[in-house]
Amino acid sequence: MDRKDYEKYPMGLDRVTREQLMKGNWYASVKGQLFDESDFHLISYNEYMKIPIVRVIRYWNLAATEVLNDDKLKGSNPDFTAG
Repeated sequence: MDRKDYEKYPMGLDRVTREQLMKGNWYASVKGQLFDESDFHLISYNEYMKIPIVRVIRYWNLAATEVLNDDKLKGSNPDFTAG
């Protein structure tokens, strides 16, 4: 396979795989659709421990979904309890 043929092959791949194969960028990744990493400020454990705790809240979702025998109706597959 000559260089021209080799360079044509990755053009049919997704952007991340193309970056990895052609440029050796193994840190290339796809951004998520919900959150952008740049929107968050990361702090160290020591900084986290300096934040005063104002109130601790514990909540239980009892998942009290009624089980129905008809599979076509919503609620035929209830959720589990979660804390």
